[in-house]
Amino acid sequence: MFDPKIAVEDPDDPDARHCLDAYYRELAARFSEGFDPASHPLNVSDMRPPGGCFFIVRSAGAPVGCAALLRLDAATGELKRMWVAEAARGRGVGRRLLHHAEAERLG
Repeated sequence: MFDPKIAVEDPDDPDARHCLDAYYRELAARFSEGFDPASHPLNVSDMRPPGGCFFIVRSAGAPVGCAALLRLDAATGELKRMWVAEAARGRGVGRRLLHHAEAERLG
């Protein structure tokens, strides 16, 4: 049964690293010139309250998606590094993750 759960997690969590690594590998495979994460740095501390938060989606305990939400000001956030595993696509995971991020209150 596919029953994804979304939670705010520390971006240094091993499942967070797994998701981010998969996200970067996918970008590298999609672009003919590859993708270097160092050229688009994301500070891990920015993904922690009060400046932001990091979401992990798990199904049956395994990570299948992630997103970072960064605070820009008191009323505005920016969604960064949203990714859903290929096996979980087409099941509404991305939509649920986006709605969850939109409902999050930072700070």
